[in-house]
Amino acid sequence: MATERQRARKKWHSIVGKGIFDKVKLGESLVNNAKELLGKRLRINLMVLTNDPKKQSITLVFNVASVEGDNGIAELIGYQLSTSHVRRVVRKAVKRIDDSFMLKAKDQSLFAVKPLLIARHRTNKSTATAIRKKARELLEQSFQKMSGEDVFAAAIGNRLQMDLKNELKKIYPIAVSEIRILQRR
Repeated sequence: MATERQRARKKWHSIVGKGIFDKVKLGESLVNNAKELLGKRLRINLMVLTNDPKKQSITLVFNVASVEGDNGIAELIGYQLSTSHVRRVVRKAVKRIDDSFMLKAKDQSLFAVKPLLIARHRTNKSTATAIRKKARELLEQSFQKMSGEDVFAAAIGNRLQMDLKNELKKIYPIAVSEIRILQRR
């Protein structure tokens, strides 16, 4: 016997952004009622949202946090660089410097940060460690000045990465400075 939920007619409900992508339509979902949208995750390529082909290697993760009328309101919770892009920028005879740590923003929101730094040439372990320490210190200072939404805006606008590169090249020439993963916890 069919249950009440199975008999209900499903409808398409829109999902719109909040914060940086305020009122931007992110997509639609086929559900019985709008309440079922809560907790739904969306992975959207940044090129689709900004119409900028240079940003096609970045994926944004949204989570539907609330419902207004028939629309789901999604907030940005993640920023990821595609693995194919990472493989493309890492070449032979260079040093790849990875790190992973947690940082708090000004509004006490917690972020998991995984920067990707690539030196122009092979380096010593001590140089790589100095670069890693300085990058962590610089990112911590930047995060303390910004709210959670501002952190995502800076990463999407490439300001965070360029500031990091400009400071780190004083230690050793840096070819690539990227934020591989930035997730709100």
